[in-house]
Amino acid sequence: ETFPAARDIGLQKLKGIFNTRINEMIANPGGIQAMTLNGSLTGAVIGTELIPADVSNFNCYYEYAANNLDILESSFNLGTGRVSFKGRVEDVPAKQMFNIEVKADKILLGEVIPEFDPHVDVHGNLNGTVVLKGAGFQIPDLIENARGQVGMIVRDGRIENFNVLKFIFDRISGIPALGNVFLQALPPSYQQRINVNETVFDNIDLNATLENGSLSYMANAVADIAGIEARGNLDWKSQFSFRGNLHLPQDTSDELIKKVPEFSALRGSVNGRIVIPFAPYQGPLMKFRPLPDTEYLAKIIIRRELGNVLGDVLKDDKSGLNDILGDIFGIKPQKRDELSPDGGNEQKPQ
Repeated sequence: ETFPAARDIGLQKLKGIFNTRINEMIANPGGIQAMTLNGSLTGAVIGTELIPADVSNFNCYYEYAANNLDILESSFNLGTGRVSFKGRVEDVPAKQMFNIEVKADKILLGEVIPEFDPHVDVHGNLNGTVVLKGAGFQIPDLIENARGQVGMIVRDGRIENFNVLKFIFDRISGIPALGNVFLQALPPSYQQRINVNETVFDNIDLNATLENGSLSYMANAVADIAGIEARGNLDWKSQFSFRGNLHLPQDTSDELIKKVPEFSALRGSVNGRIVIPFAPYQGPLMKFRPLPDTEYLAKIIIRRELGNVLGDVLKDDKSGLNDILGDIFGIKPQKRDELSPDGGNEQKPQ
């Protein structure tokens, strides 16, 4: 009730003990000319519609002098994890230029990620840092002017009741002359792991840059049976873009290619592992699903088969037939490891 504007930014709960001590104030008929003060907000609890867990044990300490506000070392609990922060706001009455540093320690993903599927649970420990700079605290100035860097690491990640590889391979199985052969050629131990109803990540590294109201990210994840790399953007309206590749382990790639030589067309140029591109996605974050780029996979296998049929004709690039096939199938030579999936249909939100 005291801060009705708080509802406009998604706050649902806000309570705590607010203390301020005015040490000096100079005023005249024209208003307050100068003021120094210090204070705190302690024991606060904050609830927001953005994340399930409440912010609790919020303790913030500040000092104000010469129109500048210093936020001293402060902290709060986010679920069972801990977040510390400090910062400075210069020229509070006018320019409001701010610089804030935030550190997160042992944040449990299951407590802060909104539910996107009632049957899927996400686990992991997040540690990271965020540095924000900008000017102005009113929307849209805050969104447009904020700049920052984000670095986060997730350890012991696990998705219960959802196997990313099974989800992807099930969709590959629908590609004629590829899917069933691909699945049957997988090593037995690998097939068993795909049928486990969870995905385990050894670590996930995320680096992002905030600029012009959009968060540009690069992420790398190492799972127990695959590696994933991705990049894209997320704006303040939760519009999300994604491009990425999935890398199979070296030994699995070698065994697949040994059984089915045609799969060598999917081998990456940097490390020789099989690379499966994801279909590019643009749409609401909560509707995103990691789908393989089945159109690209089908094209590259078809081209490979044509190469086997045409034989030596394609070996002599003077014929220009390689380029012609590339134009027909929308495939250009590239390094598949460099996150540049071509061809394929962009995913549309379901």
